[in-house]
Amino acid sequence: MRLRYASLFWCVLALGALALPVGCGDSPLPGGPPEDGECLDTNDCAAGSVCEAGECIALAEEGDACVEDNDCQAGLICTDGTCSHPPSTSCVSDEDCAGDLVCWQGECLTDPDDGDDDHCAPGEVFICHVPPGNPPEAETKCVGYKAAKAHLTQHPDDRLGECP
Repeated sequence: MRLRYASLFWCVLALGALALPVGCGDSPLPGGPPEDGECLDTNDCAAGSVCEAGECIALAEEGDACVEDNDCQAGLICTDGTCSHPPSTSCVSDEDCAGDLVCWQGECLTDPDDGDDDHCAPGEVFICHVPPGNPPEAETKCVGYKAAKAHLTQHPDDRLGECP
């Protein structure tokens, strides 16, 4: 009986030894985790990095150089060769808008006074004013673009642009 248990013990031990992984040096086993800096897909890389050609590549941070949007971390875009946050399109005042954009009804838009308007002074826009109860008497007026929002709020039938 003792011999039978000893044989069983050696069989289990031999099977256990066969189940152990065998490898050379530091290389991971197929299907095992990749080494630092190596990857099979982006999930193998640290946050802020992507997997390209088997290597984890760090994405550019805000202010870093870039060639295209994909070079930048999530939420950033490549503008003039630098990763930056996209300009906000919501606003409260013109100061909230980038460059030559103006705040119009809570949204940053191109200044409606684009220079082609030879009837209104700089900084003004055409408003088609429709007198209450008298639509046939609609007339085109020039109004400062900052005052245009208030005008359109007070006169719901009026609209931006020239009257037809």
